[in-house]
Amino acid sequence: MSSGKGGANSQAGRFVNLFKEYGVGQWKDSSKEGDVSPIMDRDIKSTVYHIAGSIPAANYIQFPKQPSQSTELTGQYLYLCFCPVPSKFFVIHLETATTTGLVIRISLSNLFKESKCTSTWLQFPFVLGTDSDMGTATIVDRGYVSGRPSLQPTPRWVLLSLDLKAILLRYAVSQYAHLKSVKLCSHMLVKGAYLSGAEYDAPPGWGGGEEGRNVSSRVHPFPKEVTYPVPKGGVFGDHYDYVRFPETSGKGAAGG
Repeated sequence: MSSGKGGANSQAGRFVNLFKEYGVGQWKDSSKEGDVSPIMDRDIKSTVYHIAGSIPAANYIQFPKQPSQSTELTGQYLYLCFCPVPSKFFVIHLETATTTGLVIRISLSNLFKESKCTSTWLQFPFVLGTDSDMGTATIVDRGYVSGRPSLQPTPRWVLLSLDLKAILLRYAVSQYAHLKSVKLCSHMLVKGAYLSGAEYDAPPGWGGGEEGRNVSSRVHPFPKEVTYPVPKGGVFGDHYDYVRFPETSGKGAAGG
């Protein structure tokens, strides 16, 4: 069942602000469950949503509204602006559809201790940087995460860049068709989610961006609404984390 939001434009891989597209806040075409509330975040000078509650499955934002619905949006790249809550776990679920009609769930969480990939579910640990080693948030795609689950007393805002087509091809040997749904579970602050057919390069001043790889003509700078404000004279990496997954280099993790 389609949500009716994709339409003909879904085939163009257009840039879509998913929170606006599905009315997050009005909850007509999206849904919330449990402890979800809008707040003003002073660090990024924007209204964000605080998703709290001890059980991730019972506290979340989801779009489209009904599990049976699908966005039908074909954009290959998903961008998420979020911030983990200090010393808490978070879970991100993305349901994708393949060209054969198979639904594959992609899950990212700092609760996971091990990467697991089946034909219908890809689970990856999200490892946060430590207070003494900021800017090292990463996604692990092979094996176990050493030590305790990844908690951080003072987490930073993360700009997460996911290549859905590459993820399905590499880890499920499947061809990506479109994004079915998004579910963002406690605990986190979230500014927005965006889908695009365009690949955006790492923010200026971030190691591994233009300075660290060959940038093709199809890679564009991030739209202003996707990224975060950087203080005058500062650089993105001094204040925020940027995570790209999977890495174009083919390494086992993505991050700074």
